[in-house]
Amino acid sequence: FETYPDRPYSGSSSPLGVDLRVVRHADEVIGHFTLRSAHEGAPMRSHGGIVSAVFDDVFGFVLQLNRLMAFTGELTIRYEAGTPIGKPLQLRARLAGREGRKLYIEGELWDEENRVASGKSIFIERILP
Repeated sequence: FETYPDRPYSGSSSPLGVDLRVVRHADEVIGHFTLRSAHEGAPMRSHGGIVSAVFDDVFGFVLQLNRLMAFTGELTIRYEAGTPIGKPLQLRARLAGREGRKLYIEGELWDEENRVASGKSIFIERILP
C-alpha cells in the first residue's frame, strides 16, 4: 500500500513518523513498524497516544483495501501490555462488519510474540454527491 508522506505518524516526512510499511494479507492489512525513543512514554515503553494514532492510521488502510471512503467516528484501544520501543511491531486489522454507513474495523498489535494492544472502531462512510 502507498503511505502518505504528510501523515503525522505514518508519514515518511514526519519527524515523529514510525516508518510504517503496510501490506495486504487476504482480507487484512498488516502494518509493520518499530517505535523509537521519540515515541516513548514510560521508560522503554511507548506513549499510549502514539499507539492509538497508529491504530487509526492502519485502520485507514483497511478502508483503502475495501475501496471505501470514511472518517473515524469512534476509536477504542485496549492496552494489554507495555508496547516496546526498539522492537519490530505488527498491527493486523480488518473490516469486521458494517451497518448502513457504519463500518466496524478491528485489529491487534503484536510484538514478536505477545499481543500488546487491541482496537475497535466505528468509521462513518462518506457518501459523495
